[in-house]
Amino acid sequence: MDIKHLPVKNIPIGSLMERLGGEGWSRTHDGIVQEFTARWAVAFDTDIEVREVGENSLTFTTYLPDIRLRTMHEVPCLLLAGDSVDPDVLNRHWVRYNTGYLPFILALTTHAYEQAAKKFFNGRCLVLSSEQIKELLNSPDPPSHLKRRLREQIPRRSLIPYDYLLPATGGMFFGRDDEIGRLQEEDSISFAIAGPGRIGKTSLLNYYKKAKLYGRSASSAHRFSVSFYQAESSPDLVARFLAMAIQESSQSHRMTAKGLINFLRYMRTRLGGTLELLLDEVDEVCQGEVFQYLGEAARVGLCRLILCGKGKLLKMMLNAKSTMDCRLDLIQLGPLDEEPASALLLKPLEDLGFVLNDPDHILDEVLRMTGRLPNLIQCFGKKLAEIAIHDKTETITPTLMEKLKGDFFITQLFIKSLIDLEDPESRLIGLSLVKDGARHITSSSLQQLALGFGLHFDSKRIVEVCSDLVINNVLVWNHGTYSLANEGLPFYARQTGYLDNALSEARAAVGV
Repeated sequence: MDIKHLPVKNIPIGSLMERLGGEGWSRTHDGIVQEFTARWAVAFDTDIEVREVGENSLTFTTYLPDIRLRTMHEVPCLLLAGDSVDPDVLNRHWVRYNTGYLPFILALTTHAYEQAAKKFFNGRCLVLSSEQIKELLNSPDPPSHLKRRLREQIPRRSLIPYDYLLPATGGMFFGRDDEIGRLQEEDSISFAIAGPGRIGKTSLLNYYKKAKLYGRSASSAHRFSVSFYQAESSPDLVARFLAMAIQESSQSHRMTAKGLINFLRYMRTRLGGTLELLLDEVDEVCQGEVFQYLGEAARVGLCRLILCGKGKLLKMMLNAKSTMDCRLDLIQLGPLDEEPASALLLKPLEDLGFVLNDPDHILDEVLRMTGRLPNLIQCFGKKLAEIAIHDKTETITPTLMEKLKGDFFITQLFIKSLIDLEDPESRLIGLSLVKDGARHITSSSLQQLALGFGLHFDSKRIVEVCSDLVINNVLVWNHGTYSLANEGLPFYARQTGYLDNALSEARAAVGV
């Protein structure tokens, strides 16, 4: 149920709370509790979905993406009243939501609060009494009031929202306005979204999907999201995997690569519109037979494709002989713009309650070291918060930033970009560029660098090497030229003494 748009009556919140606590509600007579959820939705400018109505209990989900704390994008809430609380209601809520969420318990009576507090005051759940709920909803700034309550009850480490290993959720998705605009507005065009690992491809895909769903797009019934992570690579198995994700049926189970176009034609007729296929992690399958057929299906209007992948997808898109040539447009993800990159670092730290001493200096250091790559910004933000918590300080200072730069994990994270270069020539070129601290890199300058090692690169080989270096976060495309992905690469390469030995090994591997 969409609560946000229900009318809110002019009942003072104190009177409403008294009625809720005194009269309660039942499964069949829940009008008064809907008044409460409508008040909550207005206070936080959000939507609410009611999950279950019981005797003096209500389970609902609230979405708080403007609060940049862990899991606030989707919060399961349990509203309780009455002089006796069914322990099974509390147990079910805990079992269902104690992992991966920070549930709220909103207790409208003294007994309900005592029962909930006894079970949930363990740092894994927010428990609010009737008076605290009243203060929250009467506050001139309910989100800020709620943040303070969360920091009072939940260990701050458990509230850290930065996560550089998983796709960004809710309010932790920043920027990419141009890319989102293209996906939404150029809705007859198929796209390939390529870029390094953890740069935000899946996050972009998820955000686009949810934005379309929130907009109640008529085509949502035609949209299918499929990840090919660790999928089988034989053509018929890939075709079967995709068909089963679209429709589980005996026909899908028997699917072959050659039968895919007829299947998509059938599904288009059955659903009454063009299918939109959001296909993630396609690197291991995108150059195979199935994607030849998908390209043909997109060409004749049976489906719209949005593919996400890394190096193999990028190389396929840059290959003029690719079966996808003239079938898809390329979106190559790079660094965030300065404003969203700054917000990604600062807003969660502020919501965690930290004060930044000389924020301009700290922000400049982080953006230069990370090159505004979102996964690296999240890593720096998380480490800054953890160090501040460990040092029991409320203030993040430039001194703390210097301490962070010596972190072992961050050091290895940057060096890994160089270690992971598998192609010997790409590795030699990448190490040389890092050693030189090159800023503006063109095809001709790379050819000259290669010639210095006795390597003769034609234009095709230059593109291949550049693609390797981009996918491994060594280079980024920067307004017509390439540049080093960030200042952290040369900083940590020098600090660890990694470059000299690595360059000698790379020269030996290439034979120069």
